[in-house]
This record gives sequence, structure tokens and C-alpha cells, in this order.
Amino acid sequence: MSAEFSFSEENKKLAQDILKKYPESKRFSAIMPLLTMAQNQNGGFLTEEVIDHVAKYLGVATMSVAEVANFYSMYNLNPVGKYLIQTCNSVVCCMKGSDELHKYAKEITGTLNSNVSADGLFSVKKVECLGACSNAIAVKINDTFVEEVTKESLAKQVADLKNGLPLEEKFIVRKSLLEE
Repeated sequence: MSAEFSFSEENKKLAQDILKKYPESKRFSAIMPLLTMAQNQNGGFLTEEVIDHVAKYLGVATMSVAEVANFYSMYNLNPVGKYLIQTCNSVVCCMKGSDELHKYAKEITGTLNSNVSADGLFSVKKVECLGACSNAIAVKINDTFVEEVTKESLAKQVADLKNGLPLEEKFIVRKSLLEE
């Protein structure tokens, strides 16, 4: 096991604010926001130590927190690259070619045989649905949602990220659900 995890000072305050939103008897309801905060603090993924810390913080069984972390695709249980590309696997996106786009994303990022590209920049993951059926194919790059993605537009975005450039605004649908 690696070093023990604990919330940063900033996140301790944020965790207290999160808990204030729930009655004492419903502390369990804070699992998802606390896991998200902890994942962000831990470099984009959850370890057993992180999950255990959240469980202890909430006073619940570690298995209860682990079940949530394992169920939702928004939680990563392995290290991820600086840019996490999530391809939508919904029926509509599949009908429009998301399986092929997913394979292409793995090719151009160098993640065909690994979770993280050799340069540490990319991870590619299939997720069940990104909620953009009317504008399929949908992709999420970190917290940025992109719709109507083609091989060409994805290649441009990946090239820009490799070169340290931001995603082109013309491709972005929304930055984050948290901003809405």
C-alpha cells in the first residue's frame, strides 16, 4: 500500500461545507461529492487508501464507498493521463460510429495497450452515456463536453493538446456540468 491519504487543508474546509448540506442522519449522501473532491486531489484517480479515507470521514463502511466508486464511470480506479478522453457508448453514439472513434482515439493517443500513454498525457475510456444523443458522437475531455465528434476533429484536438494548446472553442459544447 502507498502512503496514507488525507484531505488537503483546503479540501478539509470544502468537505465540511459539503457535509453541511446534508442532515447528520444522511451523511452517506455526501459520498459522491467527497469522492469527486478526493479524486481531483489525488491526481484523477481513486486508490484503496482514498476510498478508505472517505469512508472513515463519513463514518460508513469502506465497502459502501467502494461500491459507489466502482459503479460510476466518473470515478477512475487506475491512474489516468493529464487528459482523460471519454467516448460515449450509448446506442445513438454507437450507431454513429463511437466504437470506431474509440479505437481511433486509442491509436492516436498511444493508449492501445495501456491505460496511460507513454508520455503521461492521455487516457481513453468508454463510458455508458454522455447525454448528448441529439448531437452524437459525444466525447468528454476532462471536464469539457464535445459533440458531433469526427475522426478529423478528434485528431485536431489531440494534436493541439500534445502541443500544449487549449481545445478549440468551436468544438466545445460546455465546459462542465458544474458550471451550469
